Amino acid sequence: MNQSIPVEVPADQYILQLVADCGRVTPFELRKALKKRLAHRSCPVGDKIRQLLAAGELAYTYEFGCSFLEINYNRPVQVSRRIVLSGPGMRQENLPDTITIKIKTGAAFGSGRHPTTRLALQALDWLTADQIKTTDRLRFIDIGTGSGVLALAIAGLRPACSGMAIDLDRCACAEARENAAFNDLQPRILVSSQPVASINEQFDLLIANLRYPTLCDLMMNLDQWTHAHSYLVLSGIRDDEVDGLIAAGKKKAAHCVWRKCRHQWAAVALRRHH
Repeated sequence: MNQSIPVEVPADQYILQLVADCGRVTPFELRKALKKRLAHRSCPVGDKIRQLLAAGELAYTYEFGCSFLEINYNRPVQVSRRIVLSGPGMRQENLPDTITIKIKTGAAFGSGRHPTTRLALQALDWLTADQIKTTDRLRFIDIGTGSGVLALAIAGLRPACSGMAIDLDRCACAEARENAAFNDLQPRILVSSQPVASINEQFDLLIANLRYPTLCDLMMNLDQWTHAHSYLVLSGIRDDEVDGLIAAGKKKAAHCVWRKCRHQWAAVALRRHH
């Protein structure tokens, strides 16, 4: 918890950002960090936390006899500049230039609670806003899709794109299909349980939120699924694994164009060149 606090950021927004970046934090750890960093504002930390709990912005969770504070994902949560995550039954009035992705909480990974999901969403937001032309028709593949949230995000950000969301877990595929239906995106996303090794198509964008060894294995066969100008969004790695993954990408002419770390987790965006 070593973030600095910009003067212009309200205390409650900073608290929410801090908890979101951590994923979850014990009440003691949060109060300790905030008292040190908000002392100059004469901010009653305990009151602020209680207000956020009462407003439903924060929620308590319990595990192995310990209590934690985390972002309440039973409400709409803005996870990047243009992406809001929400439950399928929640009402959300979109702000200008934002999209809402509805995710039904289930067993599959990808609710937005984990930093790697949020980092991958932020990378997709950045890529589609600053790197990929709005007129480009993208074909994407999301490997290990889980809930389907990353595939849904890119399809929501780019109405002209289509692609595949694959996962060996058939339960995850069922949840991804359900979430695609909630968002009216099922015509543009093919959800499949087929092994990635059996897919012989080159995509404009490859997305994978997986652990480091699996990502390195994907890199070795990158030519099978990407072409000379493809982009990659890779997450699921620890911050001390980033350099190794970037080095693996360079061997396939994939160079880092974006990277971000949050509390020992990281994501990168790469672009392939000739």
